[in-house]
Amino acid sequence: MPILKRDCFHQEGDEINLMELQLTEGDCGGRHYNVGRDEVLVVLDGEVEITLEGGKPIKLDDGTRWLKIEAGAIHQMRCLTSSAKVLEIIVGEHFDGACINID
Repeated sequence: MPILKRDCFHQEGDEINLMELQLTEGDCGGRHYNVGRDEVLVVLDGEVEITLEGGKPIKLDDGTRWLKIEAGAIHQMRCLTSSAKVLEIIVGEHFDGACINID
């Protein structure tokens, strides 16, 4: 299932890109990577699992609330609880094609 809701607080050309993601259990963002931009995920509520290509899944929750994902790293997020809220911060210019979906 795709992410339930994504609120964006940026526009093309911005250097800092903010998005608030609201997920329900089983929601899964598609595998993707960011071109020339690092991404930080901060869990505000609930639990999510981040899978970086070639690595073990990383659980983010109240104990481990954030994760930095390097530019170009293929990754995917999945909701583990009945609901979750995640703040996504991407640093680097936002432009059309800055996020490349794999699936």
